[in-house]
Amino acid sequence: KTTGSYVVDKMKDLLALEVSEADAIVILKGYHEVGDGGGGTFYFDAASTKEPDGALVIKSAAATENGRFIRDCEQGYVNVKWFGAKGNGMTDDTKAIQAAIDSLGTGGGTVVLPGGNYPITSTLNIGDGDSGEKISSKNGIKFIGTGGGFSHNTASATTIKANAEMEVMLSLNGRISDCEIAGIYLFGNDRAKTCLELKSFSGGYFHNIKAMGFTDTGIKLLAGNEPTGNYNIYNRF
Repeated sequence: KTTGSYVVDKMKDLLALEVSEADAIVILKGYHEVGDGGGGTFYFDAASTKEPDGALVIKSAAATENGRFIRDCEQGYVNVKWFGAKGNGMTDDTKAIQAAIDSLGTGGGTVVLPGGNYPITSTLNIGDGDSGEKISSKNGIKFIGTGGGFSHNTASATTIKANAEMEVMLSLNGRISDCEIAGIYLFGNDRAKTCLELKSFSGGYFHNIKAMGFTDTGIKLLAGNEPTGNYNIYNRF
């Protein structure tokens, strides 16, 4: 530590950190463990009252009403490991991945899933529309892994694996536009019925995806509900 700068190993250490400088800088080495991909640089905003989300905005145990650690990162770009996803094939990463998706603003952005195996136990939802009158409050969401696990590049694959019975693994909830899903091996594990359920969407781009182990449907396209009707246009697979 030097004046105004701190280094902590894990998120639990950042949550417990007390600082006195209004412009302190903190280096976080990892989320659960040093070097696990969940670290980053934060600055302390003594006046901030932003809602903490456990990844981009952190409220330390020492803070009262004001004072937040703010992650220094590109706007509209998040990494699921910042939210605590492990990708180790054993830990349930559902909440962490969903939190990363939900953290994006109305204009959308990119959710990155580094290579690893991410077990989930319920549907991952992109967008919050109802396929009818309600338009998704967020558009332009990109859900990007490092590879679909094809034969010559399995070492860097991003795998999402169903670890519980579920109707749908990944749901795109329109009306929604300009979304992208790419570079992911979606593994139903004979526990998920449908891989992708895509509802009332346009301008979508889906590529470098491997889908296996689903008991019903690989890709399910659903027309929009009344009064908008079918909205599935200008998409690329």
